[in-house]
Amino acid sequence: MDMTTATGPITIGMGDLILNPDTQIRAKTQGGTIRRYADAMAAGQEFPPIVVARVTEGDATRAFTLIDGWHRVKAAKLIGRAKIDAIVVDAKPNEYRWLAAKGNLSHGLPLARAEKREVFRAYVRAGQHRNDKGRLKSCRDMARELGGQPSRASLPTWFKADFPSIYREMKRTGAVEEDDRGGYPEADLDAVHAQLAGEALGQFWANFRGITDKATREELMKEIAKVAQSGRDGDRERGTSGDC
Repeated sequence: MDMTTATGPITIGMGDLILNPDTQIRAKTQGGTIRRYADAMAAGQEFPPIVVARVTEGDATRAFTLIDGWHRVKAAKLIGRAKIDAIVVDAKPNEYRWLAAKGNLSHGLPLARAEKREVFRAYVRAGQHRNDKGRLKSCRDMARELGGQPSRASLPTWFKADFPSIYREMKRTGAVEEDDRGGYPEADLDAVHAQLAGEALGQFWANFRGITDKATREELMKEIAKVAQSGRDGDRERGTSGDC
């Protein structure tokens, strides 16, 4: 489903950009990436245009909301640039995060696990889980549009947790695909648990990077080492006990 029309690129002033955190799909921008982009820009390297939306549809004389290109904008500001090239899209506010997510799925820094969950939520809130007739897409189609994260098998679990009313509709209409044995495929619990553990790790590292006190960081690293050792000990015990 094509939500938007795009024009450009055009050149817009930095002062005309609205940097609304609600349109940012990433948990945070990376300082190292910003500095690397800034050095490349200063050396004359060309970057793709950022993507923006008009605050007032059809009116190019007012401010623009930044959709995709947070690292590029911050890098351009760092070296003192007053203007930047941009593609302008006409989109509704509930579509902004999905447009940002689409950009990050195809380029830029790899998304963290927790950020992939935000991509899924943005996808659904933008109505991309339905076709042009308003019917639910298959899990196979949705997983493909989301770049395989989550997998087709995991999608019902995510819907059940984040959008229970849509999950019930999926069950009622048969949008959850049947497997070869008939009925709905069972959730891959290992995949679910791995997903949740990965999201927790992503949150940990995001907060860990914000700690400036060395002693506090070292204490946390000791705790991580204990948890890792406990996991290895548990695996060894299960291996010798005959459990499969």
